[in-house]
Amino acid sequence: MRNIVQRYCSVSESLEESLKQMQAIRSGKSKRRHGEN
Repeated sequence: MRNIVQRYCSVSESLEESLKQMQAIRSGKSKRRHGEN
């Protein structure tokens, strides 16, 4: 059970980091689009 919990925690953390990166990329792209327009 401990191994599963550790894996789940690592996966959840990686997902959160990926989500933050995606949001940052989207915000950057949106800003660039507004600037170009």
